[in-house]
Amino acid sequence: MTNREEVLGFLNRITPKMATNAEIVSHTGVKPHQQVFQITRSLMKEGRIKGHRSGTEWYFLAEGGQTVKPEQRRTKEARRQTREQVAL
Repeated sequence: MTNREEVLGFLNRITPKMATNAEIVSHTGVKPHQQVFQITRSLMKEGRIKGHRSGTEWYFLAEGGQTVKPEQRRTKEARRQTREQVAL
């Protein structure tokens, strides 16, 4: 599998969540960080993924996924954890 396929596959697996380049590096093992940056920018230009910049950080989402902004992601994660705790 190519690095490009690894990045796109990871983003497809985590949809509808978004991931930063650092998170993509961490979960796929694709290095260096600059290569992941180039891959995500290329995929975004091709329309294969969506990108959202918040401050200095970029967040990426597989095309077709619903955008979850970084500040919403934390809230939704907290809600999920609460639901899991209640279910126990």
